[in-house]
Amino acid sequence: MQSRLKPSIHPKKFTAMLAIICALFGAAVIFISDFMIIPLAAVYAALLWFDQKNKLWAALLPLLILALSVLGGIATVFSVASGFCAALIVYFMYKANASKPDTALALTAFFAFYLLFSLFIAISAITKEYSIASAFEYYGSFMETQKAAFVDAFSQLTVTDQNGEISYLITEENAELLFLSMARLSIAFIVIIAFILGGLTLKIFSKIVTRAEADETHIRSWRFMLPSIYAYFYGFIFIFSFLLGNGDGIAAMAVQNLTYIFMTMFGYIGLMHLISISSQMRRKHLFLFFVFFSFVLLSISALQILSFLGAYVSILYNRFTEQKKQ
Repeated sequence: MQSRLKPSIHPKKFTAMLAIICALFGAAVIFISDFMIIPLAAVYAALLWFDQKNKLWAALLPLLILALSVLGGIATVFSVASGFCAALIVYFMYKANASKPDTALALTAFFAFYLLFSLFIAISAITKEYSIASAFEYYGSFMETQKAAFVDAFSQLTVTDQNGEISYLITEENAELLFLSMARLSIAFIVIIAFILGGLTLKIFSKIVTRAEADETHIRSWRFMLPSIYAYFYGFIFIFSFLLGNGDGIAAMAVQNLTYIFMTMFGYIGLMHLISISSQMRRKHLFLFFVFFSFVLLSISALQILSFLGAYVSILYNRFTEQKKQ
């Protein structure tokens, strides 16, 4: 698959503009925040896509920005390199006509590695020891410290009734159980954050391509819709999580983490479906406000409802796509 700019866009000027924007985001990663690797990856992927004849801009930029990133130390060099690696994933998978879910999952896996390795670098910088064993030891002691602070803070919460009697909202045992249940979901939190980072990267890349590509057919049909097997699997582990309860075993922990990961992914699909429906309504702003208010009010319950909607929409969409091919 090849790129083709709109007739109104000058190729050399456009690629030069993308290169300048990419350089600015690279500098932002070095001097402002690691979060800037998201637009850096998206813009650089777009530069690779539209600069297919002359790769001079695309070849020089990473070398120059990486050389500048040395000023920030090893962590900054790793962040900048990760931004360019994420861009290569987007570019090669889009060029190979890979589906958006496959691209998103590849980016999620990459950003999960990025987050874990960044955590390792941060711990190593504190302990002055660059080994996995010392990192795990520091993490264990850090979690113990955080647990003690969490239990102390929440076990001190009290309420006073009409008679002036004071009672504690949460006991120390319940506070400890609450902390441990959150700690067991650390893998899910990392994957969910990685999924969000990958999603933002693809969103920015898609916006650039949509505005510049002469034929918008492919980019507009490049949708994030998980295969039906994922939806059935999510339903299975969601039911299975109730059977296991809040167990302490590896199986229970794995099911809990997988449940929240798929809940987030299908919740996104459900939310996008509601936004798509609202765009066809006259009072779409009122509808979106109602959805947002319900989401805030119900919290996890709203996310579960959205995830079920997303799983259902995914199954229907895949069935329709299969029938259309036939």
